[in-house]
Amino acid sequence: MKNLIIALLILNPICFFSQSLFSKEELITATDNGRKWNKDIKISLFGKYTKQDSLDVVENIKKLKPLIKPINISMVKNKDSSNVSIYFLSDSEFGKIFPDDYQYTKTSIGNTFTYGVKNITESIIQIDLINNKKLNSFSNTIRHEMFHMLGFIHYNEEKDSILSIEYNLTDKDIEMIKYLYSKKFNI
Repeated sequence: MKNLIIALLILNPICFFSQSLFSKEELITATDNGRKWNKDIKISLFGKYTKQDSLDVVENIKKLKPLIKPINISMVKNKDSSNVSIYFLSDSEFGKIFPDDYQYTKTSIGNTFTYGVKNITESIIQIDLINNKKLNSFSNTIRHEMFHMLGFIHYNEEKDSILSIEYNLTDKDIEMIKYLYSKKFNI
């Protein structure tokens, strides 16, 4: 009996990452071939954000932090010391700063741009002030875009995911994040 319990304890992490809610192929597709952060994520806020917007970012950091170990995720005050900037600006204001990305922002409530070849090294998030105010969707948009920041893209099999429902992290999202950032994941 003791050996059975020890075996179950050893196999439990393997069972947890058995991808019961997704296949490894789906995860590779959902993350643009497994792109992820391999260094700490330091987030700064820029633009016309409210105290509630800041609290929403902090709340999402708290939820994501245990899922992406050993990567640390935190908020920093200085934009120069960050590798993720969240811009709370209208599309036109964002377009003045990032004219090359403006074409992607015109009709959306949020956008995330990740940079780096094999691993993500930097991310820029835009939370559109005008459309989010109309839809009262700041919290959901922040959560959704921070999921993209981790390396997830829109893909065909995104049912049961924050990518399709835009509310809370689902069990599938949590399992995918944990597996992507685990030592067990490799391509």
